This record gives sequence, structure tokens and C-alpha cells, in this order.
Amino acid sequence: MYHHVQCRLNSDNRKFRVFIVDFEGLNDWHVANLKIADGRLSWIPPPSRDTSVMSSDPGIELEIVNVPTHINEWTVTREVAKVLHSDDFGTFGGGRLLNFRVRLRKTDGGMRNDGTGTLALPVRKSGYKFLEFVRGEPIKIEGRKVKFYISNRSLSKEWLQTLSKTPFVDPDLEEEHENTLRALEGELRVDVVQFGVFFRETYPSKSRSFSIEWERKFIESNASLSFEYDHKVVLLKVSSF
Repeated sequence: MYHHVQCRLNSDNRKFRVFIVDFEGLNDWHVANLKIADGRLSWIPPPSRDTSVMSSDPGIELEIVNVPTHINEWTVTREVAKVLHSDDFGTFGGGRLLNFRVRLRKTDGGMRNDGTGTLALPVRKSGYKFLEFVRGEPIKIEGRKVKFYISNRSLSKEWLQTLSKTPFVDPDLEEEHENTLRALEGELRVDVVQFGVFFRETYPSKSRSFSIEWERKFIESNASLSFEYDHKVVLLKVSSF
């Protein structure tokens, strides 16, 4: 409900800007435009809020301990999802599965985790309910009881918005994607770059030959080939032409 309105009249005396204060929501200012035309006053009301994003729920971050050091984030995510996506927890935000994020802290070498991590959830009540659930039925990974407790840090606004707005993604797909990115890391050395066209020497024929229209060797200079999988790009870098 809007409680207070301030109007400002522009210099042409025919257009207004209206500032409306909402005391029930975030106490922010909304702007609407009014225009007088043909003796009528018309206006565009303030845009509606996306309550899934601008939520008053601060979310919650939980600490994770006693994780086997060779286990990755996706293994923990799968076990946590069995609890958070069970019938005891229901759905979230219009029938969606509750989104969350598991992050494990890496050792200095980066190949293993150090046995600890965090679990971020966009709904605080679900975090408390999860803690109560795992106290009675602990999550076990390779025979070890993984423990959870409330973090002394608040969930960041960036993570809160991300988890509230985006759907939960199957950890099997996430892990496959990460493995693909890892396999395509780095650059390949290139000695020769050729541009040309494929053509058929005779018709009809299924085989084709390659006609080199331009060629440059990089034996004594630098050229490399890399892949940007998410953008479906093959990137060729050369020192100079």
C-alpha cells in the first residue's frame, strides 16, 4: 500500500514526475510518469517487484566438516540433495526444487579438499530444518558422518540472489561440465596455419580435397590453439602476421 505521494511539475506545465514511497516493502522510492493530454491525466504505475529476488529472507550459510579429503563438491551436493529435495522439505518458489550450493575448501595443492566447506541456502528456515534432520539422520560419505553447523558469516547478497533466481541443476550435469572445461584447459602449440576450401576433383564423388589458399608457418614465432567451451569458440592466437 502506498502512503505518500510527492508531485513535481515540469517547466512545460503538462508533464509530472511522481515519487511514491512504499513503507511496507523496502522503503525505496518508485518513479511514475504522468502526462496531461486532451484534458486527461494518464500515468504508468511503478513496476511490480520480483519477490523471488527482493526477498526479506536473508538465507543461511552452514559450515561443513569431516568430509573425506578426496571427495569433490558434487558428491557432497548429491547427498545433501537427497535430504533437501525429499518429501519432508517440499518445493520452493512455485514448485521449483530448493537451490543450494556446496563449496569445499581446497588444500594448498588444490587437488584435494581440507575436510571442510560451506552449504549456502536461500531460505533460512530450510537451513534450520536441515540441521534438525541431519542430527537425527546424519549424512554419511564413505562411512564418515559429515557434520553441519551454523556459520558465523551471513550469506552474501550476491549468493542469495543467485540461489533465489536460478533453478537447481543436476550435480551430474555440473560435474560433467566441469570435467569438460578441465579437459580443455591450456593451449596447443601450432606450427602451421592454413586457410582454404574443400572441393571435389571429380563428380560424382564423396571424397574431397583441401585447397590451401593461404599458409603461414610459425616455427620460429608463437602460435597456439585453445578452446572456450561455454562460448563454443576455437581461439587461434598468433604472435604477428
